[in-house]
Amino acid sequence: MTVICTDGTKFVGGFKPGQTWIKGSFKRTLMDVSNDRVKYSLVNKKERETSLDCFVNWVFSGAKLDVGKRVVLCSNCQRDMEIKDHINRCECGMRVKILH
Repeated sequence: MTVICTDGTKFVGGFKPGQTWIKGSFKRTLMDVSNDRVKYSLVNKKERETSLDCFVNWVFSGAKLDVGKRVVLCSNCQRDMEIKDHINRCECGMRVKILH
């Protein structure tokens, strides 16, 4: 199974403190990742700790890494264009294809 980021790209890497994972209305911000334990903070600032296996299962059940909005300049009109899909269209009609 592939883990996807909020901008549609594949997640490649590891768990690091400061990452925010989103699934539905749940947000979990990693505070500490040690050998087999993960400490994270919820939206209401409560801290919780769980095993790494349990957190990985939660991520594979549909959570996405929050990377914010991905914005590029259109090469035709120089406007900011938010990347949402594999192929995006600017207001001027220019198409931008994103390779994952």
